[in-house]
Amino acid sequence: PKVGLALLLIALTEGQVVLPPAVEGSTCQTGSEQGQCVPLREYPSYIQLLRNVQRSEQETNFLRSSICGRTTGGSVLVCRPVRLNDPACGQGIRDRIVKGKVAALDDYPWMALIQYRKPRGDTGFHCGGVLITRRYVLSAAHCFVGLRTGWEPIMVRLGEWDFESEMDCTQGDAEEDLHCAPPVQEFFLERIIAHEGFSIKDANRANDVALVRLSGDAVYSNYVKPICLPEVGAVESDRLYDGVLVASGWGKTENASASRYKLYTELAVSDFETCQVDYTRNLKIQLGSGQLCAGGEDGRDTCNGDSGGPLMKEVAEQGRFYVTGLVSFGPNRCGEQLPGVYTRVEHYLPWIVAKVVESSAVE
Repeated sequence: PKVGLALLLIALTEGQVVLPPAVEGSTCQTGSEQGQCVPLREYPSYIQLLRNVQRSEQETNFLRSSICGRTTGGSVLVCRPVRLNDPACGQGIRDRIVKGKVAALDDYPWMALIQYRKPRGDTGFHCGGVLITRRYVLSAAHCFVGLRTGWEPIMVRLGEWDFESEMDCTQGDAEEDLHCAPPVQEFFLERIIAHEGFSIKDANRANDVALVRLSGDAVYSNYVKPICLPEVGAVESDRLYDGVLVASGWGKTENASASRYKLYTELAVSDFETCQVDYTRNLKIQLGSGQLCAGGEDGRDTCNGDSGGPLMKEVAEQGRFYVTGLVSFGPNRCGEQLPGVYTRVEHYLPWIVAKVVESSAVE
């Protein structure tokens, strides 16, 4: 069968086998990963595996299932997995928001702020998100769907730390040791892609995930860089949820006013079944597999001003942060008893990749 498959591919490329029509660049599924249909010649590792007569049955099945079809011009297309993670994603050092502590100037450089125009013409930042590529920010759908009358998201800001200063600087021990960040980067929202299954009328807040395509490419630096997505093979799934996780933002703190500085707080993921029972019993809300719970103890939580912001896991041996959750909602009184509810990013990874691929193809 292994040799037979090689002969089959020769037949495919020479047009001797009928294949369904396929469009180059279209999305496809390969195993548990989202992919993109590309010409066979552009997928060297596929060709390499094809030539390996020692391959396993699983690998042979992968080769068969990865054929997209044929273009009108006769080219054979195969499904190549799409990886969005940048080689430098998630790199951050933490050595130096309820119960929140002030983050260092270059902590969590993927943090994004979403600015809104309100009915009287004034503006404000009321949601957060994370940069995942040079052009895309990941956030929550409720930040864009079903907004209050007259509210409109107009701008995304990257590289912010202190709202009240034009230039963000921190003073070291010595007088001459002044450390300053470059100016913030601001972009219009070229496209908003909210999950099709999200409804503001759904009290359960299922599918609370969205992407924002920026009007230009972010310029990477120590203060602006993407966080890692939990892509298949990048990190073991269990590692994303064990031990201490981090939430960051400028949102409401204990005294209900927005923070001047970027804050962070450490949270633990809650037992999901217990959280489901508590939310059903107390608030008549049914949580599903696309959600996770964290925080709620000792006043540690994220509040409304951090909506769409990230719950992050630092994988120390990689020196990288992964986005595990997006702030969705919590109990009415923030930081008390019930954990906060987050959109589980891993669950929506195929959707995220598919939308980035589709949206980028429309450029």
